[in-house]
Amino acid sequence: MSPGCFDIFEAAAAHGEGLAVVCGDEEHTYAELAVQVAREQERLHMQGALRAPRVVMHGRPTVETMVRVLALLRYGVPMVMLHPRLSPAEQETVIQQSQPAMLLDAACEASPEPGPVPPPPAAIDPERIAAVFFTSGSSGTPKGAMLSRRAFAAACAAHTQNLGWTSSDRWLLCLPLAHIGGFSVLMRCLYARSCVVLAPDAGTPTLVRAIEQQRVTLVSLVPTQLQRLLRHAPSFAPPPWLRAVLVGGAAMTQSLKQQACQRGLPVLATYGLTEACAQVATEPPGRPAPAGSVGRALLPGSVVIKDGHILLRGPALMTGYLGAPALAPDALFDTQDLGALDDDGWLYVYGRGTDLVISGGENVHPQEVEDVLQTLPGIEAAVVFGRADPEWGQVVCAAVILSPGARIQAEAWTEALRSRLARFKHPRAWYEVQDFAQTRSNKVDRRAVAQVCLR
Repeated sequence: MSPGCFDIFEAAAAHGEGLAVVCGDEEHTYAELAVQVAREQERLHMQGALRAPRVVMHGRPTVETMVRVLALLRYGVPMVMLHPRLSPAEQETVIQQSQPAMLLDAACEASPEPGPVPPPPAAIDPERIAAVFFTSGSSGTPKGAMLSRRAFAAACAAHTQNLGWTSSDRWLLCLPLAHIGGFSVLMRCLYARSCVVLAPDAGTPTLVRAIEQQRVTLVSLVPTQLQRLLRHAPSFAPPPWLRAVLVGGAAMTQSLKQQACQRGLPVLATYGLTEACAQVATEPPGRPAPAGSVGRALLPGSVVIKDGHILLRGPALMTGYLGAPALAPDALFDTQDLGALDDDGWLYVYGRGTDLVISGGENVHPQEVEDVLQTLPGIEAAVVFGRADPEWGQVVCAAVILSPGARIQAEAWTEALRSRLARFKHPRAWYEVQDFAQTRSNKVDRRAVAQVCLR
């Protein structure tokens, strides 16, 4: 890995007049962006952030956030990214689990007598953590995946080998920077000295306008965004410069892919996860994957199938979870996804090996939601599950056993959840049951409960 591949000043020296970021009518070259980063370094130094063991920051898709990320990358300060859609209680959980860390927000005060801004390290260890992204594991407890500079560089190189770059590439970033899919777009473009087009408003009109007016060539979408684009922009004709629409974050149905292809969208299925810097497998351009496949592994030998589970290894894999032992260099990481590889190396993903619900590309663990639901008035017990949905992929549903004399209060319960759970975790449908189906070991049979409610 080149020591300067994620250094904005190295990028400015080599590609200063090249366009680095576009946001509406706002444009900045790499040289101009480097000037903003220099100013941000002064602010971060005044706050003591350049000496912090790690910082916690909101990952909104704005130029200001991008500048802050670039400054912290230059000094090798690990970033814990706060998803803007988390509730205050969920944000507090992330902050507490990230200690020791400094929270960067508007209330940050200057350090006493900070002195001149120190120069950045002459070299940063490739194994140093660049960013931490919290994701729900099989237990439902948020876990911080620690991603090193080495892992991001390997992921960027793998993407480059699969899709390549052109001198006119512009990648539309329409996911939060606190989402690994959004952050990876920034890292890939910095790695390639290419241009990021920011879309803080990820609505369909904004996406269409950006693609058409900003000459976007690359787009990353979750299936829900693609579904909305097809539904709400029926007259949209992909311009000739749009060369790839990567769709991941959740399963893309074959029907949705066919609709997109019929409209002329250059859709490429992709599969990945936070713990592997977003992309694990992607369709190669010009060679459509067989029906149901998500493409081929970007790094040879990085995907292994064992007992029907998808396991990962290789340089793009995380260092480990925050607060847990580091993974061994040759470790095989169990994704908890079920899948298969055919003789030609095409990967097929059959679903989660856990009960995770994926709604609009966001992970929802039933146990986390159940714990909150069972504190609401009138609910004695709850079981949460996913229901297939043509727009969201899945929506969250809840089966509840009510207290004597209680009735379902969907509006009141939803209002009570606003301050405790992100909106995408709220149940969209409520089902009253008298009891929950159980397994032979006297555990709640979540699938059986769902079948009873949905039949």
